Amino acid sequence: MTHASPAQARELVDLAEVTSIVRVTREDRLLFDVYTPDAARLEEVVERSRGSAQ
Repeated sequence: MTHASPAQARELVDLAEVTSIVRVTREDRLLFDVYTPDAARLEEVVERSRGSAQ
């Protein structure tokens, strides 16, 4: 997710796979630490983040 409001980012905090979210200084960017058991689950988390950003 590259363009998200704090409210949208909070939705992703509820996912167990998301361990931290950092706002990059002076940018409208967020950096997520995500740990998943496999690539398929990572893809699900990424798709959910894209849905939250719309």
